Amino acid sequence: LGDLLLLGKYKYHDNRESGTRRAVALFLKPNDGDSGGDIGLLRTGTGTTNFGVTHLWEQEAGDTTWYASAGYIFTGDNERMNVDPGDIITANLAAEQDLGSGWRGVLELNGQYQARARRDGADLPDSESTVIAISPGVQYYTQPAPGQMAVFEAGVQIPTFKWGDRAALEDYTIYGGGYWVF
Repeated sequence: LGDLLLLGKYKYHDNRESGTRRAVALFLKPNDGDSGGDIGLLRTGTGTTNFGVTHLWEQEAGDTTWYASAGYIFTGDNERMNVDPGDIITANLAAEQDLGSGWRGVLELNGQYQARARRDGADLPDSESTVIAISPGVQYYTQPAPGQMAVFEAGVQIPTFKWGDRAALEDYTIYGGGYWVF
């Protein structure tokens, strides 16, 4: 297993008539995954304890739902490598299109800026980066009980633009998962 993520979300605006919602999410990712031994992309952990805050927007428009988010991640120090990897700013724009019979098509545009890393108080050269990726995917959703929803999703994230240096930038990332709203 890898790092654990503890997430809490507070929805402060929910207007069903206009189809608009707003929320704030806070998360804590403790350093509980293994961050040594393997190269970066094969590690199960980041070697840092991170705290993040994200603001989320949602707007329904017929059979399409639009989403946007902006967030900031305070990264902790990686003591094993004696490095502060640099804080991260994230942004996301997404659309879900209802395809019928419990299926949705999803298209996302994700952006991430990671500040320059530091070791012993000095900047590490070539460690600042910006990556923009496009992520097509599909979701299947069902209602196991009134007021509940189970969602299963799969997709691929494809880095489209990259500025700065980021070691071992993957060509794409395949993801799958699910969640239960109750």
